[in-house]
Amino acid sequence: MELNLKFYKGEDLYSDGDIENILLDYTSKYEDGHYDEVFKQDLRWPVFYHLSKIRQNIINWYPIEKDAEVLEIGAGLRSYYWCYLRKSR
Repeated sequence: MELNLKFYKGEDLYSDGDIENILLDYTSKYEDGHYDEVFKQDLRWPVFYHLSKIRQNIINWYPIEKDAEVLEIGAGLRSYYWCYLRKSR
């Protein structure tokens, strides 16, 4: 997966608020997709919403071919990242 910053001007115009720092802490401490321990400690809605594998079901059904290129617009906290990564290049 390649991150294209060509048009990024260095200013983030949207934020989910303080929860972003908490999510960053969790995602740096635990391997991606293995957040069961997090859920045992913190079941606040934003934590579950952003870190749960269940969200991938929204796109998981779609037959993305292995050689497909995927452009995700408004990726936010990259909830679907792993689904795309598994299915495409």
